[in-house]
This record gives sequence, C-alpha cells and structure tokens, in this order.
Amino acid sequence: MITGFYTIDGVLAGQFAVAWEAVRYLALPVFTLGFVLAAPILKMMRSAMIEALDSDFVRTAKAVGVPRTQMLFVDGTRNALIPVITTIGIVFGFMLGGNIIVEFLFSWPGVGRYAFEAISTSDLESLQGFVIMVGILYVILNIVIDVAYALADPRIRLGETGST
Repeated sequence: MITGFYTIDGVLAGQFAVAWEAVRYLALPVFTLGFVLAAPILKMMRSAMIEALDSDFVRTAKAVGVPRTQMLFVDGTRNALIPVITTIGIVFGFMLGGNIIVEFLFSWPGVGRYAFEAISTSDLESLQGFVIMVGILYVILNIVIDVAYALADPRIRLGETGST
C-alpha cells in the first residue's frame, strides 16, 4: 500500500485487476452521491440557460444567422455558468454531510463515519480536526470557485480593481 486508495495503489503497482475491482466497488456509492447532488445543479443549469437564451444577444445572434449549436453550447452555456458554479460550491457542502449517510449505508470507513464516531464518543480532539479539515476544504473551494468565475466569464478578472 502506497496511498491507501486501492484504485490508485493498483495503478501505481501495475495491478490493474485490483484497480478495476476497486472501481467496481466505488460505482454504487459514487452513483448514489452523484444522483442526489446532480438535481440542484441540473435545475440551476436549466433555469440559467432559459434566462441566457432569452436575452437580447441571443436574439441578435439568431437575426445575424449564428448557428443554433453555437448559440446553445458557446454563448448560452458560457453566460449561464456563473450561477451554476455557485450552486456547485453550495452542493459541495451538502456532499460532506451526505457522505456520512452514504458511508453508513455502504459500510465504508471514511471521514464522515470518523466524524460521527467522534461525536458519539465525545472525542473533541478528533472532532476539532474534522472541523478544521472541513474549514480548509471550504476555503480552497471558494478560491477554486473564484478562479472558475474568471475562467467562465471574461468580464470578471481576478486582482483588478475598477475605477469608480
């Protein structure tokens, strides 16, 4: 064992059968988390795309003769990404809470179960470590979201101050 993750260790050791077996065991928990967390993201993407495709620049693009696929996948999607990126950040927080349920459901020893056992046994040091880890993850997530804003919308630039 190198990292403790069977998928990564199997690939690093050249044991692809072990890595494939680990991926098979990951499929159902990943599907469970993904299925539950995809709903708010898809709902936000739908409403943001409806709003973006109802805007003036799309009507102008239709009048000029821009192909429909370019309007949908380039112009519409790019303008609809900002609220979707925000929703992904919010849903990530729910994933940490939902992770505890999935770990109990599939009998997996993970961080969520560790935190639950720390609460159950009043292990304050372990619980403090978990809270610090979650706090650091949120700070990193917010930085990633800010960078993603700048990549998704060219009007947003990091580190630039506008004149008032």
